[in-house]
Parts: sequence; structure tokens; C-alpha cells
Amino acid sequence: MVKLLELFAELKLSALYKNKNKISTYSSTGKCLCDIQSIHQCLQEMISPETFDIKERNILNLVNAIDIEIGSKKEIKEECNSCNNTTTNDTTNTTYNCNLIQNDQLLLDEIPAELQGLDYGIYPNNQLIYNDLRFVYNKLLNYFPHAIFYPRCEKEISYLIQNFVINKAEFAIRCGGHAYEAASLSSGYILDVKNMPGYIKISKDRKTAKISSGLRLGYVIQKLAEYSLITPTGENSCVGISGLSLAGGKGNLTRLYGLTCDNIVALKMINYKGEMIKVTAKEYSDLLWACKGAGSGNFGVITEFELKVYEDVYCQFETLTWEWNAEQAIEIFILYQETILSFPNTVSAEFNMTYNNGIASFKIKFIKLDQSPLVESKIFEKLYNPTITTCSGYYSKITDCWVDYEKGKNPPFSKIKSSMIFKPLQKKGIELLVHSIDIYLKKGFSLNYQLNFTQLGGEVVNGHSSYFPKNAIMVLSYFMQWTYPEYTDDSKLFLKKLYQKVLPYTSIYCFPNLIDYDIVDYMEKYYGENKKKLVKIKKKYDPFNIFKYRQSIR
Repeated sequence: MVKLLELFAELKLSALYKNKNKISTYSSTGKCLCDIQSIHQCLQEMISPETFDIKERNILNLVNAIDIEIGSKKEIKEECNSCNNTTTNDTTNTTYNCNLIQNDQLLLDEIPAELQGLDYGIYPNNQLIYNDLRFVYNKLLNYFPHAIFYPRCEKEISYLIQNFVINKAEFAIRCGGHAYEAASLSSGYILDVKNMPGYIKISKDRKTAKISSGLRLGYVIQKLAEYSLITPTGENSCVGISGLSLAGGKGNLTRLYGLTCDNIVALKMINYKGEMIKVTAKEYSDLLWACKGAGSGNFGVITEFELKVYEDVYCQFETLTWEWNAEQAIEIFILYQETILSFPNTVSAEFNMTYNNGIASFKIKFIKLDQSPLVESKIFEKLYNPTITTCSGYYSKITDCWVDYEKGKNPPFSKIKSSMIFKPLQKKGIELLVHSIDIYLKKGFSLNYQLNFTQLGGEVVNGHSSYFPKNAIMVLSYFMQWTYPEYTDDSKLFLKKLYQKVLPYTSIYCFPNLIDYDIVDYMEKYYGENKKKLVKIKKKYDPFNIFKYRQSIR
């Protein structure tokens, strides 16, 4: 059984939690899986392929296509022989109670009867699986929920909401788990929509798509590409579509088609009563407006989005990268922020400065969404001999050029901050940002530090949504990732101080997708003039403040 568990860990079959009772049965009875066939049978009994995402389906196909080897067949035979051995090296600690989750029984004792023993729940006594699933992308966030629920249908979500309310239980809603703060975590319960039925349904006129809320962005992009359709999104394939869409959603198509939230046509939502409601421009129009930009965890559990989709467009990418030179970076950034103001909506450019494990560079990525020559980059090509990379083709067909497929190389700890920029930065503000890279070059720390400027404008200005800073020309994100815990205090303090120093040159407003718990007056900084209207809508549709987290609308 030990070897089988090692196999599960190696393959990272996250869907094993689908039948925790069978896992414990195999373990408690000491059933020995002595051959490939019985291992296959065990896998098939414990997993439900209907709910798999792309990665998990590939793993299942691999399991079904090849002989599974754990070390060698000899090792399997030796492991099976040990089943008949009366002596064992069992370290499950059932005698001495040396549990991995040392407070598991305390948590279990506090769970009300209505929420116990649900077959779509992961409980603290399911030690290994629970300890994995309680985390999100940012491993600084260390919570011990009483249970993590993966409902498979709207009825199960309704049941959970109703019993959370009855038992006055705190909970968080989770999709991709990529928030850099604990908005999708709770010491109470986690309601994760990942295992809701996954689908994308294209309308007959190819103008909209109905998308289930538990999908990851990579799957959405790929599925739309099969129809040669696109929609404004971000670039990280592992981000959940829900968090991205409900709090903004910026990317390569933003200036042409608006933010992701601007493209929401309708929603299905389970409210605080556990009732399913259809949110459209005709019914619950005020709630639809609120969810488009301020919907993450504030009004209910979204189970479906209807998004505008567009016919594929020809796209040109060109990236200019310079080796680090602070004075050149200042000069080129000044030219960059002046030049982008005259770009048509079909053109955008991002400016990035990066320090990574002792090496620094800066770059500009140009995106043009038509087949005319990309003349906007020519003036920059002549400056200081940059390295130039290009990629072109129809947008949905060249995802390798722009989709970020996480490859396990990102440090586990992170912090992000953001500033909305409404006019070109003064030189003093630019110098503060550029010289912050120099500071880390001197420190030589083993971490990744980025300053990212994303051009906005274009159709963002015309979006009918609660997203507030529509007139911003750029969003600046301050992003740091590190591996060693001893860097945590220094990294967070550094970003906080830099943000305050640069604040006089940017604005008080922040990008809602990039949640930051350092912000005290978050209602003003995220939502600006829209905050009063949002509070009114919140009281109307969630009068008892059932859906809440540290920076929820209140």
C-alpha cells in the first residue's frame, strides 16, 4: 500500500479525493495490490474521469496505456510479499497519534452533523490529501479549514450554503486558488467549484459562450480555439476563470475588446438562500453590473458565465529585451509611456523590469491585432541593440507565444501590489522604480522581482461594469516571489516601502484582480466612486453578509 500511495503522489492524481472511503478501505484492510491489473482496477474505482481537467485526463490516459512501474516489478513483488509479514515498519502513527495534522480531531469535533461525512468533502483526518488541498498558489497562506468541499452540482452547493447559514459557519469560495492573499481560504470551510461539471457551450450565432465556473483558463482558451473563437483573458493557464472574470481580467485583447468582466453577458448564481438565480441585463441588472468587476466572493456562488466571444484575429508579437542598464531603462521607459498614448486600439505594449537570482533585464512586448506592419516598435529597435523575438499568426492558434503554462519553476512564496496610472510618470517616480532593481542586484538574493506596466485604455473606457479605474492608461504591478522563508519579512517590507515612495507619482487606486491585504481603505482604492452603489447592492442581495472575506464589500 505504501508503494501505491507513492504512485498516487508521483502522478499527482488530485481527483483521488473523489472516493476517500475506498482509499481508507484499501489501507485499513491491508489489501495488497500485487500486479498491474489490480492497480489499474484500484485507480478506476477511486477516480471519476468525467470531472477531470486536461492535465488529469492525460494522466489517466497514461495510466491506461502503459504498465505502471513503481521502481521495478521485483520491488512490487517484494512489497506484496511483505503483506504476509507479521512485522511492519508502519509509520502511520495510529498508536502514538503523531498526526501530520495535529489538530484534526479538534476540527472534526466542531463540524456540525449536517456537514459531516459528505462524499464530496475532504476532512482533516484524510491527512495527506487534506494537507495538500488546504493550500493555494501562494504558500505563505497557511490555513486549516474544518473541511474542503468540492460540490459536483448546483444542488450540493445549495445544500452547503443553507447549512453554512444555519450553523453560522464562515467559508470561502475557491476556483483556481491564484489569489495572492487568503480571499479563497478560510479556517471555517472552503467551497471549491473545481469539480462542477465542466462545459463550454457556443451560441448558434457564435457571439457568446456559456462557461462553467470551475474551469481553468488554459482549458477555456483551448476549447474556444477549437471553434476559432477568442475572448479577452489573462495569460496564465492555471488561473480559474471565475476569479479572473469577476474582478477585472486584463490581457492581450483588452484594448480591442475590453476587460474580461466587461464581456460578461449573464451569470448563474446561488444566493445566500441557496437559491439559483439567472442574472441578466433584464433580470437583476444591478447585480449583473456589480458582479462585473466586484463579483469575487461578494454576492453568491457563480456556477456559470455567459461571455462575449469573437472571431479569431491575426496577431503579431514582438519582444525587445535589453541587458540591465539603469540609465537606459529610464530613457526607454520615458519614451515608452509617451509613445503608447497614440496607439490605436489594435496595438498595445507592456514594459517589464525583472531581477531574477542575481541577473536583471528590461523589455517591451508589443502586440498588434491585424496584419499591417508593426511600425510602432521600430523606434525602440534602434536603441541600445536589444534582443528581438517575434511570433505571429491567428491568435487562437499561436497560444505557445502568449499562454503561460506553469512548469513547476515558480517559487512558492509571493507578494503583489498594484497602482493605477492615469498620466505619464514623472522622472523621479521612474527613477525610484528603476533603482529598486539596482538594490536587489547589490543584495544578490535568490528570488524573482518584477515591475510590470500593462497598457490599458481603448475599449476599457467604454465598459459597462463596476470596474472603476476605466480611464487609467496603465496598471503597474509590483511582484515578488521567493523560495526561502527567511526572505519573507524583507521582501514584503521592501515592496510596501517602495509602493509608498512611488505613490505620489501614480494614484491611490489599485487593480481589483491583484488583491493586496496591506490596503486599509480598500473600498475606495478598488472601487472609487462606485463603492456606495456597490454597498447598496450588497445589502439588497446579501442582507446578512453571508459572503464575506477580509476585503469583501461591506
